[in-house]
Amino acid sequence: MKLVVNPVGDFSFSVNPSSMTVPRGGRSTPYVSLAGQGGFYATVKFSASGLPAGMTATWGSTSKLVSGTSTSSVSVKIAASSSTVPGTYAITLVGTCGPIVHTATLTVTVT
Repeated sequence: MKLVVNPVGDFSFSVNPSSMTVPRGGRSTPYVSLAGQGGFYATVKFSASGLPAGMTATWGSTSKLVSGTSTSSVSVKIAASSSTVPGTYAITLVGTCGPIVHTATLTVTVT
């Protein structure tokens, strides 16, 4: 028999700023804000999807303990290599804790 423990409550997940411009060969660092809701006390893991070729997302921490109603944040460095094709991209930032998944869209314009 396998025991699965689901977290109580939920957490908020947002990115600031929600849009930015990054020159090819450059980087910028937005922050994701998290806050527990309804007695939430668990670790949230981070990932990103929708990155074009040559762009990377490097989290300041791959996971973070979120508890109570206090707000915390984690940085995510977005870097565009010189080979990244200029354009506007919708990057999906993801916070996951067991069955709970929240996303925030970061619009990145590469120049």
